[in-house]
Amino acid sequence: QQGFMLINYTGAAGTYPRVPFGKVVRGTFEPGTFTNKIVLIGNTHSTGHDFYSTPMVGHLESDIRAGVEIATMSANVMPGVEVHANMLDTVLHDRYIGEAHSSTVLWLTLLVGVFGLLLFWMVSLGTVATLLIYGGGVALSIGIPVYLFFERSWFMPVFDPLLMLSAQFVGGT
Repeated sequence: QQGFMLINYTGAAGTYPRVPFGKVVRGTFEPGTFTNKIVLIGNTHSTGHDFYSTPMVGHLESDIRAGVEIATMSANVMPGVEVHANMLDTVLHDRYIGEAHSSTVLWLTLLVGVFGLLLFWMVSLGTVATLLIYGGGVALSIGIPVYLFFERSWFMPVFDPLLMLSAQFVGGT
């Protein structure tokens, strides 16, 4: 699909084993380390510029030389080579994340809009009841996509329905 895919990350930075390039050049790595493995070569040094924000949160990494901290990465930053490893893992193990069709999101947004129109504009409810209904709508608008993502590996945007619900709530109130 036009060169894009949703990556199903297996973990934070450092999930995949790393072998320093110096050990490879000197031949001081464990025998059999690369047997029947796919090897990706890339920069993982904290002063490198091949780092990307990911949805995975892990431990902070730093590189300390001669007692001086060179750089500290954010907890959700991952080296580009590990992003590629996660993408490759997604493809090889057929762990794709499905994406909701745009018409599904449109229909859900319209459904939420009609729901908000009926409840917030046409029915005269008290403030507490209106806030409870709004809170329930927000919980469902977030909870259903979260459930679908974790249980079915299906990605569905939450912003559009939430924006529609919030607009109806503010307008009706």
